[in-house]
Amino acid sequence: MLTVVTGVNGDGKSNLCDAWQLLARLAQVDLKRAFSKQRGHTRQIFTQYDEDEYAKKREFIVEMLVNRKIKDNWGR
Repeated sequence: MLTVVTGVNGDGKSNLCDAWQLLARLAQVDLKRAFSKQRGHTRQIFTQYDEDEYAKKREFIVEMLVNRKIKDNWGR
């Protein structure tokens, strides 16, 4: 399968790729390690209220569409 994502500069293509990478890491490691691999400083993903104050929580929602019948790597 090949997925192609196109768009003008600033359209969010890199953000989409970052989100895919983050989801993959979240399935493998703890939150701190998953987010430590993101571009920029980890605290930059949280809302910044002023120079020294950031939100302490972040909510993530993931929606997926999957086939009703799936096969694992062993053909089951």
